Amino acid sequence: MKDLLHKNIVRLYGVCTQEEPIFIVTEFMANGCLLNYLRDGQGKNIKFKTVLDFAAQIANGMAYLEQKRYVHCDLAARNILVGELDLVKIADFGLAKILQGGRLLVDRESQFPIKWTAPEAATKKEYTTKSDVWSFGILLYELITHGSNPYPGMSNNEALQAVLSGYRMPKPNDCHELYYQIMCSCWEENPDNRPTFETLYMRFDEFMIQAEPNYRET
Repeated sequence: MKDLLHKNIVRLYGVCTQEEPIFIVTEFMANGCLLNYLRDGQGKNIKFKTVLDFAAQIANGMAYLEQKRYVHCDLAARNILVGELDLVKIADFGLAKILQGGRLLVDRESQFPIKWTAPEAATKKEYTTKSDVWSFGILLYELITHGSNPYPGMSNNEALQAVLSGYRMPKPNDCHELYYQIMCSCWEENPDNRPTFETLYMRFDEFMIQAEPNYRET
C-alpha cells in the first residue's frame, strides 16, 4: 500500500509489527469515515453537487487502483475517509489483493460483506475490478440516502438470493434519474457489462458540469 500514491487514496506512512498490538500509521482525515459523516456529521445536510463530487473522487481513486491491478474487495462508505474541504479518500486495504490475471479467486472460508459484494464474488469467490464496480454502486446508494443500509428489511441471505433472482434496489426518493442509471449500470449481472472506474469517473465529472448551473447562486 505504501506504493499507492494518489490524491484520493489514504497515505500509509508505516506499520509496526514487532509485537502485539500492530500499529498502522496513516495520514489524518479530520472528518472520519464517510458513513458516520453522512449519518451524524456535516453530511446530514449534504448537497447533491457534493454527492456528485464525492462519487467522482472515489471513482478517480478506484480508477487508479484499477490501473495498478488492485482489487479492494471491501469498497463501502465505512471505508472512505473525509478530510477538510470536501476531500475524500479510499481507506482500509485489509482485504485488498493484486490481480495476477484477469480475476482473483479467494478462499471459500473468507468472509466478505454480502450486501456490498458482487454476486459472482459472493457465490464463486471470484473477484475482479468489476466486482469492485458492483460495490461502488452500493456505495452510491449509501451516498444518496445519507448512509442508509442497503437492501433495507432484508437479511444478508435474503439480499443475496434476491440479487441472484434479478432484483435491484429501486430508485431512492428524490434521487436524480441519471444518478440512478449510473448506479444500476454498476449492478449488471455480467461483470463485463459494468463500466470501468475510469468511465465512471468521467461520467460523474460530466454530470457535475451539467448540474452546476442549477447550483449557481443568483
